[in-house]
Amino acid sequence: MSISLLENEKILKVTCPHPLSMLNLYLNWLYIVCMGVAFIAMREHIEEWIYYLPLGEKFATQLFFSVWAGCLLLPSLILSFYRINWSWLGLAFLLIITGGISTHYHQQIAAAIQDFLHSSYYLHLISVFIYKYFPVPISSEQLFASKELANHILMLVGFIGLCASNAYRKGHKYYLTNRRILAHFGFVGIKERDTMYSKVDDMIIQQGVLGRIFKFGTIIPISASGMGTGSDHAFASMGIEGKLPLGPTMSVSIGGGRSVTIPRAPSFYSLYGVPEPEIVKAIMLKEMEQREYGHTRRRKIAEMEQQLANMKDQLD
Repeated sequence: MSISLLENEKILKVTCPHPLSMLNLYLNWLYIVCMGVAFIAMREHIEEWIYYLPLGEKFATQLFFSVWAGCLLLPSLILSFYRINWSWLGLAFLLIITGGISTHYHQQIAAAIQDFLHSSYYLHLISVFIYKYFPVPISSEQLFASKELANHILMLVGFIGLCASNAYRKGHKYYLTNRRILAHFGFVGIKERDTMYSKVDDMIIQQGVLGRIFKFGTIIPISASGMGTGSDHAFASMGIEGKLPLGPTMSVSIGGGRSVTIPRAPSFYSLYGVPEPEIVKAIMLKEMEQREYGHTRRRKIAEMEQQLANMKDQLD
């Protein structure tokens, strides 16, 4: 990607997030893949366990699907509350609905997919090539007609998610020039953000355990306006509720809250998970120092020139 440089501007360093900086994102999609593999490998054991439950023999299919859906829903619910982001919960519901439809109508879906594969000459050639040169343990008919269609969908979605996560990470590009910090994000759309060194008042480096081991971290530039900061809120409440003799309910609650401003910024508004953050910060501090002392020096020179002009006026 080529960026537009200002006059006499040069790039000092180009960096992007370290692969391990978005490990949590990779693990989320990897869990979906592993769940599909695990339910295929352990189906017999799970069905045997369900058989000994009350009404397990009668509702074996429904109970198996409930266990399958619970393993998707519970981690997504915890993750959504922890990150205050409901997209993972929405994805879990979408996968559960897709899994329920594919489990109930797997034979009809399999027949439709087979008709589509056989009707397309090029897709048929691709499938023949794959099964000829790569050792696939089951045929395409068995793949789509089996009860594991929902798990195959999980594996496919998880694999696509892993590839998309890597593309998302590589979409972050950070350019350090001798005048500004340029953040470029080009995953689906394109976003750019320029920050002049003169606007940065402070910089924070955040490193976790993996960051300290593998030498990567997040640098958050903080401006005077508060850009690069967020708030953590803690709230406690106590309530008393009682029913009066005549019927209405009376409730009394006491609450308190506390807000703490901390360094925080999304990956686009910070130098997220960059390798060797100390070197990156040193480059930025050097440029900031030159502007700070250069501005001070120019101001002092201007003051001295003004004083000399005043003295000359007095002498005249």
